Amino acid sequence: MKKMVMGMVAAMTATMILGGCVKPEMRSMGATVMTSPLPHRSNGTDEEARFSVDGSGFVGYTSSEGSENVKNIKAWGGNVSVTYRLGGDFSPLFVNGALGAFGGSTEFDCTDDRCDMSNKGYGTYVAWLNTPSGKREYHFWNMQQRVLLGLDFTPGKYGIVGGGAGLLVYQGTGSYEDKRQDLEDEKIVDNVDDSFDAVPLVSLWGGSFIGKDAKYGKAVLEFSMLMKHDVPSSLKLTYTHPTGFYGGVALGTMISSSLYLGKEFVF
Repeated sequence: MKKMVMGMVAAMTATMILGGCVKPEMRSMGATVMTSPLPHRSNGTDEEARFSVDGSGFVGYTSSEGSENVKNIKAWGGNVSVTYRLGGDFSPLFVNGALGAFGGSTEFDCTDDRCDMSNKGYGTYVAWLNTPSGKREYHFWNMQQRVLLGLDFTPGKYGIVGGGAGLLVYQGTGSYEDKRQDLEDEKIVDNVDDSFDAVPLVSLWGGSFIGKDAKYGKAVLEFSMLMKHDVPSSLKLTYTHPTGFYGGVALGTMISSSLYLGKEFVF
């Protein structure tokens, strides 16, 4: 009994010590889902294989309320995507590859519930935020590459549903990446992402043709998530005009809201 009590006390003491040393977590800007939406067929019974190319640009913003211990994120960039779809009985099957780049600026913040000078793990970081270095604006630049294999179905006359899985690769640089690395080296924060990484990606979507064979376009809601720490995610709503022009809004991790416009060419 005495040994059991002593073991419980030791475990509780260790938990308190370790819990008190928990530090704020920082993310790479590259660990965010690409804004480039997946294109969808206008004809669910296409007998021929199709190849398409699309390009898009976007602007994104995160308010002063902050996200992931940063605030006032302003981002802009663009993506190029290519999609190959099989025809006939295999027409739902497609492979998509995309290349993107974006940059912007942000400020460090403390958005966790434990942000308090009295918290052993957070106090040093909160104190740093009040220094000139902690108050300044930092910049970031990122490249992203995406490969995804998916199935896109058209149930009924107007439905669009499907899912896919693949890989997102990103590379980040800039003063933001340098500073968060410095903060980790000084044992002030914990970085949950590297500046360069390859991450599994899963996407699900549902939507509808507007008119027969998308005569008036199509609208699709797409949910994507990266299979890594805290599962960064994105929810995109895209409208595509019959001419191939498209636009939409994305809500996601790190960059909380984005607007994008693009054009698809089908061959």
